[in-house]
Order: sequence, then C-alpha cells, then structure tokens
Amino acid sequence: MKIRNQFVANSSSSSFVLLKDALTDLQLKQVRDHIRVGEKLGMDYADESNKWYIDEREHVIFGDTYMDNFSIYELFDLIGIGSNSFRVYELG
Repeated sequence: MKIRNQFVANSSSSSFVLLKDALTDLQLKQVRDHIRVGEKLGMDYADESNKWYIDEREHVIFGDTYMDNFSIYELFDLIGIGSNSFRVYELG
C-alpha cells in the first residue's frame, strides 16, 4: 500500500482519512455533502454515481472509492482543506 501526504490523481482504488479537528464546521458539512458541493462548484463527474463512501467516526472521516470518481482532493483544495489535514491511501 502506498501512503501519500499530498494531492494525487484518481486511481481505480483510493482512500483518505480526514482529521476532524483540523476542519471547520462548514468544511465538515461540505465533505459530508460532497456531491452537491462538487456540483455547485462545477466539478466534472460530481453526481450520485460517482459518490465517495464516507464513514465518519469521533475524530476522523474515512473515505474511499473503487472506481474513477470525481477528484475529492480537488474539492478539498477548493473548500480550503489543506493536505496537512488528511492522508491519502492508494492501493496498487
């Protein structure tokens, strides 16, 4: 498994872990509703068929996909979530 601390291109399988303490309340809401936010920002492929699986825990948010979904990392950049707030895991 590769672990990266920066933005990466989409792959067939990708996951991330967000540190909730590093996010604002607005950013948390935007991540939870990433498809609607992505559509509003005009992101390509931001529709329900490209939704990321989000699993929220007490201190972190896990996200993963097993297909070429829209770039959630681009969304993070657009809503001000810096790469120091999450870790990216790519299987391959």
